[in-house]
Amino acid sequence: MFKSMLFKALSLALMLSMICIIFAGCYGSVETPDTLNTEKSTAANPPADTTPPVPEEEPVEGGIDLTEYCIVRSKDASSDVRTAATIFKNFLSVYCGVETEIKTDDKAATEKEILFGMTNRAESSAAIQKVENTGWSIELVGDKIVLCAGTNSDIVHTTNYLVEHCLKKNSRYIVLGETPILSNDISAANTLTLSMDGTQLKYIKVALLADTNGAYLDNVGFVEAALLLADNIRISSAVTPTVSAYAADASYFQILVTSAKNGSAYLPSGVTVGNMQYAICRKGNSMVIVANDAMGAEMGTQLIIQSMQNAGKGNLELNALCQGVALSYTYGSNLNLEKDAEYRIMSYNLERVELNNVDRSELHMNNILFYNPDVVGFQEFCTDLKNTLGLKIQRNGYTLVEPIPEKYNDADDSCASRYSMYNNYTAIAYKTNKFTLLESGAKRIIPSKTSGNSIQGSYGWPGYTCTWAVLKDKTTGEVFVVTSLHNKTGGTAADAEKKIVSLGIVKGIVDKLVKNYNCPVFMVGDYNSKETMADYKSFIKADNKIFDSRYVAERGYSVGHSHDTSGTVVCSGTTANAIDHIFVTGNARVLRHRYGHSISVAKASDHKPVFIDVIVGAYPIETDTTAVFAGFGSMKINKGITVAATKPENIAIKKMSE
Repeated sequence: MFKSMLFKALSLALMLSMICIIFAGCYGSVETPDTLNTEKSTAANPPADTTPPVPEEEPVEGGIDLTEYCIVRSKDASSDVRTAATIFKNFLSVYCGVETEIKTDDKAATEKEILFGMTNRAESSAAIQKVENTGWSIELVGDKIVLCAGTNSDIVHTTNYLVEHCLKKNSRYIVLGETPILSNDISAANTLTLSMDGTQLKYIKVALLADTNGAYLDNVGFVEAALLLADNIRISSAVTPTVSAYAADASYFQILVTSAKNGSAYLPSGVTVGNMQYAICRKGNSMVIVANDAMGAEMGTQLIIQSMQNAGKGNLELNALCQGVALSYTYGSNLNLEKDAEYRIMSYNLERVELNNVDRSELHMNNILFYNPDVVGFQEFCTDLKNTLGLKIQRNGYTLVEPIPEKYNDADDSCASRYSMYNNYTAIAYKTNKFTLLESGAKRIIPSKTSGNSIQGSYGWPGYTCTWAVLKDKTTGEVFVVTSLHNKTGGTAADAEKKIVSLGIVKGIVDKLVKNYNCPVFMVGDYNSKETMADYKSFIKADNKIFDSRYVAERGYSVGHSHDTSGTVVCSGTTANAIDHIFVTGNARVLRHRYGHSISVAKASDHKPVFIDVIVGAYPIETDTTAVFAGFGSMKINKGITVAATKPENIAIKKMSE
């Protein structure tokens, strides 16, 4: 139940350059530590034991007992090799319960070592001879486990394969199977193979249409669908695809993801793709997914992903998926959870319908059905929506949690009557058949003061509340908390002071819930705070043990920002411009962080839904690195708009994939 991953697969050149840029930014003149702190739960009564013991287990057939090993890297190793070694050490600790040490190769050799990259050991020198310039290998030489790569950055791919295919939760044994395992001979690996017309594919490019300047023609939703497909191919098959512009005359295999607007020429004669439709077809040596919008693109790529997962460790003939006809989907078709994830947690600011008297509840409901959250925390869930969307939510299998908020203090007066503070504007909905509600509550986190007809008053309208729901999985018994917050607007120093006070109230609520239930908490909401602002930084400071899910997402995060009033789907800002966040504390792993990027989302609200796929009860993997697949590097999207993958200066940790 607790298995997971990382995030990779951009254009090979882009990916390698991104890695260099990221690691250069992360490490600069600072040497990466080989020992990093692991997140401790703030739970009390009783205190949580976040360090799993080395399990007592019977020897595994063909397994190698890792408790007898140390990790060895070169004294002068590159940042990529250093990072890979640290990732593996931390992964062994929190996932397998095995403690080991990292040594440099100037220390005396021991019999049982895990060698990362080129070291002065003879076994490393012998193994590197078998690897091509862009390949990697894992080999058992005597009692030494040897990881080699043609380029330093490929050592990260090697590490990914090792943890995703050779380790098990709470097991001290690693099973390598037949060695060597070579990236350029994946038939030797006990994993899924992909074929086209009966020929096994050893290289795949997931492609997008681009103009002559290299800017992708389709919006960011199509780009993300392509990236997700590439990463799932990596996870399922150990082939690491590149993602870049489509090459019409290429001799290698490509999977093109495109819109009907820009890619209709790639459809078979007589085939058209309309609203809520997509098609998967052949075009020469390419597999082509054509969709009317980003949701259709996601459904097309999901069909391939699901087929790979169903095939397991066998062979998947991709040609069989190229039906060459328009396929329809409904909003209830649902976007699947990430592989290995247990739950999807969403934050969704609906935009106050009362302000424009437009009923967008059908659009809201369609978006909820498509992105398929197990739990969603709303903001601006105003009175009009309670009479429209509220009914739709309950008719579609959700229970709505909207307790009357407690006052901010005794002097807390309501504003205008229709914005009564006794109305909950940050309701939470959960899947009725999946969870039991153990506790719920709400509290105003900004004082409301009457100021004529002003909705804002002197501090803020009464929608600024924090709602919480304690949920128990009816099947597994797992317990976790979701809070939904709407904090006040404003970017001045005075605004920041007030928001910091509000976040302190939220922290107090979270601490009490953690103490009472000893479980993880997911804090969703419109925080009205960019990552550069003082209130954001105050909330995720180290002492709070609260982390932005975007930067602990093991398989990466969405690009751009969450608030856009243009009504379009563009990538018009960097990740630092997001104001809707999902924070997490406690024992939970975030696999992927995403936004809903479809045009239907832009029509429904000025905010995009933000969602994360998680594992509850699992120990988080912390490193001081950037997920290689996170963001979009320097890829050009929407007519030359460039988005940089940046690391906020206040983020001390990142988590990498399994």
